[in-house]
Amino acid sequence: MMTKKLVAVITAALVSVAFSLNGQATNVEPAMAPAKVIFYRADESSKTRKIKFSANIDGRRLARLKYNNPVVTMVDAGEYTFSTSIRGSQSIEVDLQPGATYYVHTQLKRLGQTVTPTLVLVEEQVALTQQPAIEGAI
Repeated sequence: MMTKKLVAVITAALVSVAFSLNGQATNVEPAMAPAKVIFYRADESSKTRKIKFSANIDGRRLARLKYNNPVVTMVDAGEYTFSTSIRGSQSIEVDLQPGATYYVHTQLKRLGQTVTPTLVLVEEQVALTQQPAIEGAI
């Protein structure tokens, strides 16, 4: 009877040790955290607020950018091209780092019938000052 208890205790101890070593024995790389990218519009005239366009990542439509409505997306780390759907818009190349947050200010200038968009990477403090709605979107 004592032997059965001793065998049960030893077996339980070995199983416990095996489970605790299981996580350490495997050499698994942790998944890289995605980067957060926030596109926003700010500092626009009443005429440019009405212009409809989308933010693109590597030529693929991400979302429609509306005034006072920031778009937040999670993207795997790596190099990307950001642009807009407005014909002739300049694109920017960005090397996204894991876990980092990027703020992309989409500036619109309108001269007559011509609209010129410019994408600018800005720091968090600048983005929150230009577009307070970002705080609610994060």
